Amino acid sequence: MHFRIVYLAYMASEYHPTNSRAKGWIMVFLQFFALLILLGWPPHMPQSLVGIILFCFGFLLLAYAVFSMSRNSWSVHPTPNNNGALTQRGPYRFIRHPMYTAVLFVGLGLLISQPTKLKIAAWALLLIVFYFKIMLEESMLSSKYPDYLFYQQRTHRLIPRIW
Repeated sequence: MHFRIVYLAYMASEYHPTNSRAKGWIMVFLQFFALLILLGWPPHMPQSLVGIILFCFGFLLLAYAVFSMSRNSWSVHPTPNNNGALTQRGPYRFIRHPMYTAVLFVGLGLLISQPTKLKIAAWALLLIVFYFKIMLEESMLSSKYPDYLFYQQRTHRLIPRIW
C-alpha cells in the first residue's frame, strides 16, 4: 500500500509545472521518511558488530563527503545550487554520490542491528528513492556543468568499479 502511494506521488509530479523541483522534494521527503523508520523509536544505535561497522563506515564516509564539498554546493535537494561547483575531490574522485552511498551504509547498519519487515521495506525504499534521485540529479548536473560527462566516464555512481 505505502509503495503504491509513493509511486502515485512520484508519477503525479511528472506533470507538475515545476517538474524537477517537485520530484526532488518528493524524493527528499521519502528519503527522510525511510531514515526515520530505520532509526526506529526510540532511536537506537546498532548493537551487532557488523551493524556497528557498517554504521560507522557510512558515518565516516558521509563526513568525508560533506567536508570535501564547497559550502555553496551542498544541498539535500537534487537541483544543483546556482553558486555551486562540481566537486571532484575526496570520495568524489571515485564515486559521484558518496553521500547516498554513506546513507545506505548507515541504514544497512541500523537494519542489520534490528531487522524487521518494516525496516527492510524502508531500506529498499531508500535504495529506490536514491536511484531515481541520482537519475534526476545527474541529468541536471550534466546540463549545468559541461565537464560532467567526462566526470561520469571516469567515476561510478555509488560503488567504485561496480555501479
